[in-house]
Amino acid sequence: MMRILIILVFLIGNHFTNAQNLNGVFDAIRKVDLIALNGLFDNKMEYCYDNQIEFVDKSIALKALKAFLERNPPKSVTPMHKGNAKGDDSNFAIAIMESSNGKKFRFYIYAESLNSKTLVQELRIDKVN
Repeated sequence: MMRILIILVFLIGNHFTNAQNLNGVFDAIRKVDLIALNGLFDNKMEYCYDNQIEFVDKSIALKALKAFLERNPPKSVTPMHKGNAKGDDSNFAIAIMESSNGKKFRFYIYAESLNSKTLVQELRIDKVN
């Protein structure tokens, strides 16, 4: 019985850690904190903006995101939805970013847990009408 309780506590704790990590991504985007994002992105990842999908190195994704955020400075980032995919090994989150120039964008993040660390595998940015 004690073994089941320990496993349950570990699984619940891991789920909340992953969810907090994705909220940390949105917080770093809001603050334009590229140093924090560097630690949260995987070495290779999918970056998509305006339906242009690329599988790139982390440094290229960070450079593209920095350029996007310079053109569209974040006013607010509001998490809208999050969940798990493929059990607890991967999860996703969606947020709406409102920029200081009045434009709105939908951010979709997909992350996987690798060696006890959750890393962003995909970042998708879509315009909101």
